[in-house]
Amino acid sequence: RFHRSLRPTHTMSSLIMPGTNRLYTCPPPFPGHYPPIPLPREDATAFQTFAPIKLVYHFAVMLDPKMLVQSLEGAFCEYPGVCGKVVMVGGVHCLHPSTMEITVRALGVSKATLSSVEGWSQLAQLFPTRANVLDAPLFQCILMHTSDPTDGCSLMVTFNHCLGDATSFALFLAAWSQAFCRVAGLTPPTTDANSHPAAAQLEEELPDISDARVQARRYWLPPGGLEQARRVINAVSAVRVSTNDILMALTVFAAALRGTEPRTDTAALIRVMVDPRGRGLPPDFFGNGAKGVDVTIPWAALDSRDLGVVAIHIRQDLGRQLHKLQRQLEGLEPAGYRAPGPPLLDWNSWARMQGLVGALFGQAPQ
Repeated sequence: RFHRSLRPTHTMSSLIMPGTNRLYTCPPPFPGHYPPIPLPREDATAFQTFAPIKLVYHFAVMLDPKMLVQSLEGAFCEYPGVCGKVVMVGGVHCLHPSTMEITVRALGVSKATLSSVEGWSQLAQLFPTRANVLDAPLFQCILMHTSDPTDGCSLMVTFNHCLGDATSFALFLAAWSQAFCRVAGLTPPTTDANSHPAAAQLEEELPDISDARVQARRYWLPPGGLEQARRVINAVSAVRVSTNDILMALTVFAAALRGTEPRTDTAALIRVMVDPRGRGLPPDFFGNGAKGVDVTIPWAALDSRDLGVVAIHIRQDLGRQLHKLQRQLEGLEPAGYRAPGPPLLDWNSWARMQGLVGALFGQAPQ
């Protein structure tokens, strides 16, 4: 998501090349076929209070906007709510599926804007999408390109949070990506979870989204390094840790070592967003299913500087919390109690993000 401290510093004329603001329209499939459906409590809350989910994909080749529109129609047939709108019926927020025309807006921009987080943010504010707006599109797509097709393109997609969480967005984007491959006659590429650009340095600052309050950094992990660490830990432990456990342990170490707040308890608190699909929710559940759980790690374990010890603590406590959450979703246990106080870390699991990264529209991973 874009950093909220960014403020508009450009006008439309300075960001967009003249004569390049073009709209390609996708009509809703089966208009009038679906009645309004009351939003579940979680989705209604998301509509009223949550910012939309906004992502940008950068591709090395130019995507054909007409093919994007044509393939959107196929994705909408599978997920008609995405081309719907929220209406009020008898004082109740309802989703009215398949009622809105969706446009792919193709914009000519500078080459620098194609890969600039600040440029993307400025464009997003020129064409805003907001929470709690009735009778408005719930999905938006902006295709950025230059006058040279060899520069590639960037695809900005926005998904109203009332439609679902990041996993739901990933399901829709995967359906759209697959439909695009069929329309364009492309073979979906195979992703490599360990691939990363060849870089002389393994750490870099992200000045576009850093300021006096926020430090943003990117870390490149050696190919195969996480898998090697997982094998080494699991070879000597009865508790089987996952790649996500190791990633979380590395991040917890980084937060603990940089932290300056005094310790007020014997354990560090980690707030974790988890996906309960397959653990109390159907695997293909489309909606706001993500839940927050609290994981604690003894400060003594963190002070040991032992990656395996911390990863094992994370797996054990996260396993307990996931079991409790499944029982709560199945109605076998009352809702859980959230620990008070600020956490050392808020964690969004890599497992929840993999689906979003995998929507490649027939292109090689970037």
